[in-house]
Amino acid sequence: MKKDKLFLNTIYLSGNQPLVDVLTEALARDKKRQENEKNPEKHYTLTEARRNVKSFIQIVHHYRNTSLSKIKTPIRDGILEIDPAKVKKHQEDGYSEVEHVAIFDEAQRAWTQQQLANWLSRKQGIKDFPMSEPEFLIWSLDLREDWAVIICLVGGGQEINTCEAGISEWLRAINSSFSNWNVFISDKLRDKEYATGEIDKLLENNSHVRKKSDLHLAVSMRSFRAEQLSEFVHALLASNVDEAKRLYESLKERYPIVLTRSLDKAKAWLKQQKRGSERYGMLVSSQAQRLRPLSIDVRCKANAKHIYWISDRDTITSFQDGIVHEFIRLGCASLLNRRIPDDQMYGFVDAKEYDKEICDEFIRVPDYICGSLASMDFNNVEEIPDKHYDLFDKSIVDNERIFIMNIKHGENEDTLSDLKFTRS
Repeated sequence: MKKDKLFLNTIYLSGNQPLVDVLTEALARDKKRQENEKNPEKHYTLTEARRNVKSFIQIVHHYRNTSLSKIKTPIRDGILEIDPAKVKKHQEDGYSEVEHVAIFDEAQRAWTQQQLANWLSRKQGIKDFPMSEPEFLIWSLDLREDWAVIICLVGGGQEINTCEAGISEWLRAINSSFSNWNVFISDKLRDKEYATGEIDKLLENNSHVRKKSDLHLAVSMRSFRAEQLSEFVHALLASNVDEAKRLYESLKERYPIVLTRSLDKAKAWLKQQKRGSERYGMLVSSQAQRLRPLSIDVRCKANAKHIYWISDRDTITSFQDGIVHEFIRLGCASLLNRRIPDDQMYGFVDAKEYDKEICDEFIRVPDYICGSLASMDFNNVEEIPDKHYDLFDKSIVDNERIFIMNIKHGENEDTLSDLKFTRS
């Protein structure tokens, strides 16, 4: 199958509604931008982009309900059957959906048989449903006439609700109903936090199991600067105090961890640590009702369509009534004043008359520069990413065409100066 066709036949599923909303909106805005850049004459709308993105990112309940709409009801003798009156059989898809590949995020949080049966009985009037959510999702893709792949992204010890089946339910479903499926799992799943350490026992009689070390994400992408952070958290949750202390000492310089009960102190610390264009924020529990007096109401449901920071480009150009346009004009004036002879004169169009698309191209340059500077650790040059070091070394150092403003916040006043990097 061709790569582009495989992409079109892949779907990402998650039970996390806010995550799906934000991903969908971010990708839709990016899709709209790309399409309008490729074909400016055709106005590609955000509504079209959202519809396109929703074809491959869905809340898992919607995908499940589509498959449920095909079965015969009432269910008899605990066996699911397709109702030919509701759906036609396709030569390749069979009675399944069009996707060959389903990526299930946080798969350990899929529902148990009891939870799914109770919910379907109350909400959709489907009685005596016989399968757990993992088993039903495998069953849905098993309807294909050709092939299918399910990718389960799982985390250990994260079955936080009583209705969540955990990783073990996927394995039980494979053993009992789909023993002909090939199973590829990480060799790290035997740890106690995964299915309470029963992975080997659950799969000992399954000859289709293959263990692959490459399937384990050893370093969280959220904390790539501290490779041992996950090990530290693991030791801390396991009450292994000595190991947690040892790991903390090895990562505290690269990944500082602090504890406070003062929100003001936390905000001040974050502001002090921020470098360049880095962003910072606060993650709170959905149960943190006591934060309401601080104007943080966890009961409010965010609408991804109204989250302004998803599109950084629009935010930069509109920030403080387009002040970035003034910076571009001042920067150009400063450069020209350095290099143009006194007998030549150049004029400048007022910033408000600049076309937004022209400014966007200007903004990309300082955006890259700020991103590179924020990644520079001059005390430990070996740790600087190659792409940022190359950009810094070849394009920033000793470059008179780049004007970098340095804003330093002091206790009593702020100072503004230009920042230069030269080779010694």
